[in-house]
Amino acid sequence: MGRIAAGRVASGSVRVGDKIRVMRRDGDVGALTTALGNGGGAEGVTDNAAAWSKVTRIFKRVGMERVPVEEGIAGDIIAVAGSDAGITDTLAGPGTAEALDPGRVDPPTLR
Repeated sequence: MGRIAAGRVASGSVRVGDKIRVMRRDGDVGALTTALGNGGGAEGVTDNAAAWSKVTRIFKRVGMERVPVEEGIAGDIIAVAGSDAGITDTLAGPGTAEALDPGRVDPPTLR
């Protein structure tokens, strides 16, 4: 299954099998684990075969259980398998030209 990225769907929806890309907070379009060929990219975003991935699984939490679902819609908190996304990265569809504002992430504290 590989790496799983968790987050909230900001707008639209995502289904198993959809093409997505990782948009890094530094503006880089990340290379993903599964190359799908040349898809239609958004204006101003570099489009290459390594920049696309396919959603292989979507999960939601029900209590303490992780439940597989076919679709996540705006407002849902989901986990997506099929990308190499990191903290503050944006997972986006073909029509998205820029990443969401990553906000502030506090550094870890040790005592």
